[in-house]
Amino acid sequence: MSSPIAIGIAGGSGAGKSWFARRILDRFPNQTTLIEQDWYYRDLSSLSPRVADSVNFDHPDSIEFDLLLRDLKSLGDGQATRAPGYRYRTHHRIDGENHLLPRQILIVEGLFVLHHPKLRELFDIKIFIEAKDDLRLERRVKRDISQRNYSKAEIRSSWDSQAAPMFDRFVGPSARYANIIWNPLIDKTFESSFLADLRNRLARDERQAQTNK
Repeated sequence: MSSPIAIGIAGGSGAGKSWFARRILDRFPNQTTLIEQDWYYRDLSSLSPRVADSVNFDHPDSIEFDLLLRDLKSLGDGQATRAPGYRYRTHHRIDGENHLLPRQILIVEGLFVLHHPKLRELFDIKIFIEAKDDLRLERRVKRDISQRNYSKAEIRSSWDSQAAPMFDRFVGPSARYANIIWNPLIDKTFESSFLADLRNRLARDERQAQTNK
């Protein structure tokens, strides 16, 4: 296999990072491996629930980037790896929950994938997804109620005290490192053109690999 195409997708909470990563995965299911930054939250299960709940999960210090970098580099070197998973209510990381295979497209999506210097230098394509704050909050409320069992009051409190200020401090400024800044509600044509370009690149890489055999 030729060197994979590494794609980093960043943006604020609720901007559409996971959605777009899944769109790529759905289009190229047998050629894509997806890594979610949220799998790498630090294990806090040894702390009391009160202390663990007070941790700012919208700050980059909440992520164990060394482990994420190790897994991404293993995949880039053609080696399968087992990535962790995370249980939000118990703040428990599950080691080895996600079995990842090296494939032609490697996607990492998350708040800080363009903020972290060593991580972003590994990407061939760096995408920052934009969305208005009120839309992002609406989406976060729906996600955290349905998927993470938080109450609306908890979500709003976390947004005001953590998510919004951390976006202004860390996430928003990381857009300057992106090759592409995209607002899906404004630019309706980008997705189809990006996927077409990616398909052409995969075909070109495959032809080059056959030539080099």
